[in-house]
Amino acid sequence: MNKMKLIRKIAVVSAIYLAGAGIAEEVAHAQKPAFLLSNTCVKTSGRWGTSREEISVGKELFTSVMYITSGYYGGDGQPSSMTCRIRPAGSASKFKTLRLAFGIDDSARKGQVTVSVHLDGNQVASRTISSGEKELLLIDVSKASSLALETSCSSKCPVFVHVFQALLEPISSRPGQRR
Repeated sequence: MNKMKLIRKIAVVSAIYLAGAGIAEEVAHAQKPAFLLSNTCVKTSGRWGTSREEISVGKELFTSVMYITSGYYGGDGQPSSMTCRIRPAGSASKFKTLRLAFGIDDSARKGQVTVSVHLDGNQVASRTISSGEKELLLIDVSKASSLALETSCSSKCPVFVHVFQALLEPISSRPGQRR
């Protein structure tokens, strides 16, 4: 009889442990930042794409995860842009913040590039950088459905803007926390 009680207790404790482990894994996964390009994105002009390249910016080494080319070979001033859906229509927002870190390689042409961020068609941030300069933008995206990145070059184009981070940080979903 005692052996049966012991087996039942072990079974109950095991079931509770496994259920708790599954919930913990689900919560951890839900709170993991998402790479911007893991969403549906389209090119609206110019060139952009993913990369895995080590570059020097401001005499620091970074890993470029994507690039956006401003301008094109043989001409100046042509903007490049991409637009991503970060929240499907009718759904609740999963993301709170865009963490966008970018820069221009130390060895790049000496042109200036303006990087702009738009949420639902409205410009919310803009930074102008040159060779060897980097920027970090933290932008609230909790109310946005779409996000667009645009680069424009004023001279000595084309210039590659390398992106080191393009992360959408999730809205916290810890139990008991209000949204």
